[in-house]
Amino acid sequence: MGLDEISTTRKERLITTAAGTRQEAFGPSEWGLLTGIALIWGSSFLFIEVGLETFSPAVVAMARLALGFAAAAVFPRARQPVRRDDLPRVALLGVFWMGAPLLLSPSAQQDS
Repeated sequence: MGLDEISTTRKERLITTAAGTRQEAFGPSEWGLLTGIALIWGSSFLFIEVGLETFSPAVVAMARLALGFAAAAVFPRARQPVRRDDLPRVALLGVFWMGAPLLLSPSAQQDS
């Protein structure tokens, strides 16, 4: 097997998809979704900067949490009930996964 055959075989394996899936790797709808997510993600840093002109990092973090809660409240069917014995773990996860980064990000972005 020559070098050309190996590279062709390797390329085919990377592009191959399962039966019934779309054949193109990244179509227009995926690019649109990626662009939307990038705009939403990137604009949060702009809004943090604007918020820090008036509010402290803690207030900006609480506003982000409140907006996230309001967004989740709009889609009640997307939430699942949490078992009572899982509540402490969910609270701990909320503090470290959401609370700390939402507070540290505006603090880091704040001008000295």
